[in-house]
Amino acid sequence: MITSKAERNKYIEEDLKAITFKYKLFKPQSILAFFFQYQYAFLYRYLYHLRNAEYTYNCKPPLWKIRYFFHSWRMRVMASKLGNIEIPINTLGYGTHFPHIGKIIINKDASIGNFCTIYPEVCIGKKENGEVPKIGNHYYIGIGAKIIGKVIVPDNSIIAPNAVVIKCSECNSVVLGGVPAKILKVLMPISQHNDKSR
Repeated sequence: MITSKAERNKYIEEDLKAITFKYKLFKPQSILAFFFQYQYAFLYRYLYHLRNAEYTYNCKPPLWKIRYFFHSWRMRVMASKLGNIEIPINTLGYGTHFPHIGKIIINKDASIGNFCTIYPEVCIGKKENGEVPKIGNHYYIGIGAKIIGKVIVPDNSIIAPNAVVIKCSECNSVVLGGVPAKILKVLMPISQHNDKSR
């Protein structure tokens, strides 16, 4: 959650790093990329306004209601160009990678970590009793996957395409797949993963 201007800038910087593009002339934040309607330019602007909406809502700077309304409106405009994605404020960690553009639905009460990969047609929702997923860092969610209810997905996990995850609380990194999803493989413990990455 963004609680300061410095954190907002960090989120925007990490989000920009996660966007892939081919030509330096058409950087995601450039006017040229936006003019020629590259989807990654729309994605950058969506995330930019998302982070600013989070900042104004959480920190309440001067004229925050007007600024929050503006950034929320610009989010909706960019969302319409990205397949009507629905990512509420204060749900998505920084540095998330979107390999393709398409419909993505995230419940406003869900919690998602940093440096993750999300494909289109993903739904992260809650059950009727209000239980919502909590997803760790460095995870991968394949196309068409659904994560519903009180699901705790550990760091460095993989959710296979079209999987329907309704239960997971393993302390180690896992590979989930199937309908309903089951643990197909337990990866190395998070502590070992962190030791190898140093």
